[in-house]
Amino acid sequence: QIYEYSDFACGACRAAAGKLDEMLRIYNGAIRVQLKHYPLVSIHTWSLDAAAYADCAGEQGKYKEYSALLYESQEKWGRAKERPEEFETFARGLKLDWAKQQTCSAAPETLKRIKLDMAEAEMKGVNSTPTFFVNGERVVGPGQLLEAARKFDGLLKSARSRPPGERPEK
Repeated sequence: QIYEYSDFACGACRAAAGKLDEMLRIYNGAIRVQLKHYPLVSIHTWSLDAAAYADCAGEQGKYKEYSALLYESQEKWGRAKERPEEFETFARGLKLDWAKQQTCSAAPETLKRIKLDMAEAEMKGVNSTPTFFVNGERVVGPGQLLEAARKFDGLLKSARSRPPGERPEK
């Protein structure tokens, strides 16, 4: 089980997203990933908005696609002085209902969900992105994530070699 605290305006988060996609393919169903928002609003002005729009795209069945577009163009929208046009451009390009997207992104429930992720992250001592918790172990950045993934091979081999119902030794 991997929990990831991430910010769409973070370059290391973009790199980690690619690593996670690769791990999901390699370990086909053997790992679960739970994405959590931790927008670093003090340095990334639009990251809270990006998280809201991504979640709202998810409500229309396009979270993954919208997230990918955010990561691909983070240099442009992440440094914008005014509200980035990309949020609407991505929605329209993915054939999302833009009016629904705007309503959802401004909804108190949407912002509450993101702020709960942020509060949870702070309670866990997260202070940078991406931060992962891999089977409860804290891992920071894509490099440490790959190190943690190397342990998966041993865990999976061990689990596959035991007879059904037998527990691993402690």
